[in-house]
Amino acid sequence: MEKAIASIEIVTFSHATENTERVLKALRNILPETILEEVEFGEEELTGYYGNPIKILRARVTEKEAINQIVALFASNLSSSDKLSLGQEMRLKGERDRDLFIRLDKQAAYLGKMQLSSRDPIKIRFRFKLHPKGYKNFFEVYQEMGLIA
Repeated sequence: MEKAIASIEIVTFSHATENTERVLKALRNILPETILEEVEFGEEELTGYYGNPIKILRARVTEKEAINQIVALFASNLSSSDKLSLGQEMRLKGERDRDLFIRLDKQAAYLGKMQLSSRDPIKIRFRFKLHPKGYKNFFEVYQEMGLIA
């Protein structure tokens, strides 16, 4: 099933009041250490509405084995209640949606924990190539991977 995922994209913001190195550490903490060399990291500097500096930190993974390791890490570290919340959110959006979006708490990630949050999150997008054969919908695929309940 892992071959159905084309890429995993991760985005977060580092605001003027935050230490960018700590935000980058939070981003790295949600990835397996063994794949960090295969991750494409990027940074973009912007200016906020009031002239405050904002950095967008990005990570992208396209290598199959690295994607497998990330899926396994998320499946084993997301709580049952978070997986249930993700499943309910996906049902509300419609089970035809092929990409899975997860928003994690940046502070918890810095401490090495995976916890859902919509407030100043680390945003993760699992992107599929095609509709997986043998499945009615993407919901079933994510359930089988252990990412949602």
